[in-house]
Amino acid sequence: MRVLFALLLVFKVSLLYGQDSIIEQSFIISSHYLDEDREYWVHIPKSYFDESYVPVAYPVVYLLDARAQFQVFTGIMNAMSSGANGNYRIPETIVVGILNTDRMRDLTPTRGDVEELGAEFATSGGGAAFLNFLEHELIPEIESRYRVLGHRTLVGHSLGGLLVVQALIEKPELFDGLMIIDPSLWWEEGQYLELIESEYATAPQTDLAVYIVTPQYSNSNGQITTTARLHELLVAKQFENLRIELQRIPDESHAAVPLLAFYQGLQFLYGDMEIDFMSMLDQGPSYVSALYDKLSNNLGEVYLPPERLLEAIGQNLLGLPPEMREISTRFFEYATQVYPGSALAFINLAESYRDMERKEEAIQALGKAIELDSDNEEIRVKLEQLKLSLD
Repeated sequence: MRVLFALLLVFKVSLLYGQDSIIEQSFIISSHYLDEDREYWVHIPKSYFDESYVPVAYPVVYLLDARAQFQVFTGIMNAMSSGANGNYRIPETIVVGILNTDRMRDLTPTRGDVEELGAEFATSGGGAAFLNFLEHELIPEIESRYRVLGHRTLVGHSLGGLLVVQALIEKPELFDGLMIIDPSLWWEEGQYLELIESEYATAPQTDLAVYIVTPQYSNSNGQITTTARLHELLVAKQFENLRIELQRIPDESHAAVPLLAFYQGLQFLYGDMEIDFMSMLDQGPSYVSALYDKLSNNLGEVYLPPERLLEAIGQNLLGLPPEMREISTRFFEYATQVYPGSALAFINLAESYRDMERKEEAIQALGKAIELDSDNEEIRVKLEQLKLSLD
């Protein structure tokens, strides 16, 4: 038991440790709908460029107010998904952060009363054009440039949250996940609450997850009340394919609430993928398979356990006592089933078979690796060494 406890500590710290680097890029897109050039930032997990593994596709999050929120959001995302310190609670995700040029214009659904609200509201009411920009210009550009899944999430706070509500009503099939953080539903005296009650009558054609957040604080606009009412109205619709949660975060202000909302919202939208070491030991690869079946169900499309995760699990389990080490081999075998086109998966399996004195099976696995990567001289050398050891 002491050995298992020590291995558990090593597993939690070392699983995928060192994979926490990310790539960030900046682009300019010329928008017909907004009649201007717009800058956006892209966070790409380092694994995207790792040629050691079979290339895979990634879900995408579109983040509003990027200049204020991008570093915080991607930092939380990276800590939860990259395997740093043993965390792999959500899938690695591409994040597209959209910078503002005229926030009041882009994130509001209607023209505000300038006389009542002030001159800063003079350009308001461009939300519909901004959603068209997302749907017809930015999203197609992202999906043509990167390997992405069909799963998209839109995240917004305050006025950004108001735009996410507008997307829910006007373009319910555009996104699969919505994170609505303390939205400015006081806009136009709560007209969007009325629209949800009267016009949002048809269930979305695809599964939709909606995470709504409000802090427990008092403000003059009644934002807590309107946000809770939004949740009530959506729940009352009883749409079978609408998964919804309201999170009340105590002791936080409007400005600070995104910090916790990002973390908890990502877990809700994707589902918590934390690996329980003892359950994994007991159930083997079927435990990991079940976790990713659940994730695939939440995403609405197949999402396989990452190859590098399976490799790391197998390598870590090599530290088990010899009589229990067979479970490591089972994970390497599982990796070849999930990624039958990966030479690396068969190399790992061959080395595991060799360590278990299953040399004939090791030779077969290396032979398969050579079929998949015929130019790899290192594999050929290992194969010849194994063959000589059988003589």
